[in-house]
Amino acid sequence: MISALLMFVLAACQDEDTVAPIQQQDAVQLMTIEETLASFTEQAEADEKDQSASRWGRKRPTYRTLTVALARTRLLSTVLRSELTLLAPSDKAFAALGIYPWNVGKVENLKDILLYHAIDGKVKSTDLTEGYVNTVNGASVRVSLDGGVFFNNAQVTKADVHTRRGVIHFIDGVL
Repeated sequence: MISALLMFVLAACQDEDTVAPIQQQDAVQLMTIEETLASFTEQAEADEKDQSASRWGRKRPTYRTLTVALARTRLLSTVLRSELTLLAPSDKAFAALGIYPWNVGKVENLKDILLYHAIDGKVKSTDLTEGYVNTVNGASVRVSLDGGVFFNNAQVTKADVHTRRGVIHFIDGVL
């Protein structure tokens, strides 16, 4: 019985070479920007419930304010359809300015502020150079690579999160 099982395993291993490898694009279904922001927020909420994560001081950022702001300005559908790079401030970054999901709609020029956090096309962190890059609202944001990746004074906390139609760089401040 054991020898029959061993022969089956060996035969199965030999057949592996004839199977075509799975293409990465087929293996991974990328999420939209909205789904990606939601998944980071959901993971942070799950971490809060996990006492071992909070005990070690690991607290993930959440992105509810940005998601609500995109929806309030009707930019969410534009972001989902466009190929762009989103510079995504955390809820903590918005809160430092007194902006929360429940009052984000009262922010003057909210649409322009959000468009200042978007760059046309997919821009990975390795594509960046020291200097300025144009944002979707027409203004330029300063890129600094001294001691990390910075857009103006906001540091990238997580770079190159690929989404279905773009890239997200999570930042620790509102531009």
